[in-house]
Amino acid sequence: MFAVEDFQSLPDIKNQLLRPLKTLTVEIVKLPTTVTEGNKRDVVFLIDGTSKVGTNFYRIRDFIYNLIQNFDVGEDKDRIGVVQYSDDARVEFPLNAYSNFMTLLDAVRRLGLKGGRTLNTGSALDFIMKNVLTKSAGSRRDLGITQILVLITTGKSQDEVRLPSEILKRAGVVTFTVGINEADNSELHQIAYSPKLIFQVNDYWDLSDLDLQLLTVPNPQMGESVEIPSATTEVDKRDIVFLIDGSANIGKGFPIVREFLSRMIGNFDAGEEKVRFGVTQFSENPRTEFLLNTYSTKNEMLSAVKKLKLKRGKKLNIGAALDHVMKNAFAASAGSRLKSSVPQILLLLTSEKSRDDISQQAAKLREMGIVTFTVGVKKANQAQLEQIAYAPKLAFSMSSIRGLFDIEHQLQTIMKSVVVEVVEIPLKDQSH
Repeated sequence: MFAVEDFQSLPDIKNQLLRPLKTLTVEIVKLPTTVTEGNKRDVVFLIDGTSKVGTNFYRIRDFIYNLIQNFDVGEDKDRIGVVQYSDDARVEFPLNAYSNFMTLLDAVRRLGLKGGRTLNTGSALDFIMKNVLTKSAGSRRDLGITQILVLITTGKSQDEVRLPSEILKRAGVVTFTVGINEADNSELHQIAYSPKLIFQVNDYWDLSDLDLQLLTVPNPQMGESVEIPSATTEVDKRDIVFLIDGSANIGKGFPIVREFLSRMIGNFDAGEEKVRFGVTQFSENPRTEFLLNTYSTKNEMLSAVKKLKLKRGKKLNIGAALDHVMKNAFAASAGSRLKSSVPQILLLLTSEKSRDDISQQAAKLREMGIVTFTVGVKKANQAQLEQIAYAPKLAFSMSSIRGLFDIEHQLQTIMKSVVVEVVEIPLKDQSH
């Protein structure tokens, strides 16, 4: 809604009115590496190229040269890119420039100092996100390949680094920071993906001691011991709905299902402004147990799960159940924050093949951007599980209900890594 005091003020809001008309807002759901491919990496070195570095530049160059020798370089393996920056950023070579190991090392050996008086780290980080970690420049981010950025800097940035650093973190880019001499420690902490990925040396000579340290740091994308900094609070919000088989086929296994739900909820930072949970049971028809906005504390949610009783029923109509959660559980009135770009996650647990059609509902879930996990036990149909799941690798199958505990950690890791990226695309002016 726009309000102006008089007609003469209308020109003042022209740009505000035109912006939504000229911009297409797209939400992209991104899945973590664990769902796609694991050991391959895209590694970009962002190096301080200011005149202050001077003749010490060759030491930075040697550091990168030695580090690269520990990577398995290739077009379908590890890809390496280098960017220098000072007042502005300059691509020395993108990720898709060299797939041959020796050619890559030659390119590093030929690097020369860029020069420049000002250190604008913030704009350089923004440049990396917009121009280097892109598909056209060789980034495989859309395929889930681990994205690593190594920032090497010698001083405090002259521009703001907070926002571009947050954008990189939300995109899942694992940023290491290497500070030399007068690099600002608090700034290094702000930029790094985790405090464990911050390295600081007093002299350029000390860079050689960092080679092995950098290589032995745990891989955050593989669920190892690097925690996401608390600054990324927005990423921690998500809406998770459990759609569970309540038919007689589950029967005496229901207490195990209940325990599984409790353990899943217990491992999230649950709360009204954090991770919200909802539960629906189904057999021939669905029954809402509680909605995303029914409970605001973890204890209330866990207490509600303990009181769950098996719905019962002989047949499974998964299609009708999926339709129900889309219309009722993932509605704004039920507490869904879909319109606020909070990740929407559905976990379907079923024990056999659906009696009704699920194809339209499966397509609609993807269209809505709901990331659906499917877990099949007993007689569940694998093809149907994969059809419903957001991606085939989000479909899990096991013979026993007790197998739920075997995939519990894996499910939590993936769910915590799902992010929604909001991208605004300017529309072409059609008036000419």
